[in-house]
Amino acid sequence: MIKLDKNETLVFLGDSISDGARGRSMDLNHILGHGFVEMVCARLGADNYENTPKFVNKGVSGETLQHVYAHLGRDCLAYKPGIINILAGVNDSGSWSDGLTEDMVVARYTDTMERIVADAREVLPDVKIVVCEPFYTKITFDGDPYENIPHHFCEEYRKFGNVDMDEETNNRFHSIVSKMQKVLPDLCRKLNVIFVPLQDKFDEAAKTTHMSYFIWDNVHPTTVGHRLIADRWFEVVENELNKK
Repeated sequence: MIKLDKNETLVFLGDSISDGARGRSMDLNHILGHGFVEMVCARLGADNYENTPKFVNKGVSGETLQHVYAHLGRDCLAYKPGIINILAGVNDSGSWSDGLTEDMVVARYTDTMERIVADAREVLPDVKIVVCEPFYTKITFDGDPYENIPHHFCEEYRKFGNVDMDEETNNRFHSIVSKMQKVLPDLCRKLNVIFVPLQDKFDEAAKTTHMSYFIWDNVHPTTVGHRLIADRWFEVVENELNKK
């Protein structure tokens, strides 16, 4: 079990995967979104309710890591968190369309991660930082793209995510995220932050069940996929924190 200090605050930063369609009001039924962030916080809160930890979800759909860095002070450091969680990278991959090479995109991503960690520790020397691995899958569907989705009874007029992405774009995103995945473990060791691998968790599950049961449009997890992320988060973070 992860033990949190009295009134300790956790802040989650990232893109739509962290956002989880979170509410932007004080409706506490929706304020943490509906994804892995909510799952992680529900368990941490229940395990530590005597210490009343606080949870802040500042994930924003569409954000790159550079966006996260741009409002790090306002949306993260101002809360004086004990733990910061970062999951971003897929949207950064779209920068290749701005004329950057794939290697330039990856370098900008890693440079920005270093700046985030350095600035966070300058303000909060004891903060613990968790970096989750960005993931991407090139999903192929046989017939109805909804057939492998956990809940497929959706309105017919709703566009089905990124399934219609052209092959060149799909391949480019996959290539850039793969390059991020290759450099991120060493970067996290260098920065002394906790690294949570995720791609292998999805790949292992997909050996027995179609990937679209876990990720429905190459990028976004289903409810089941979010549970896989939450499970891996606890598996890694609990182990790392208990070492200290």
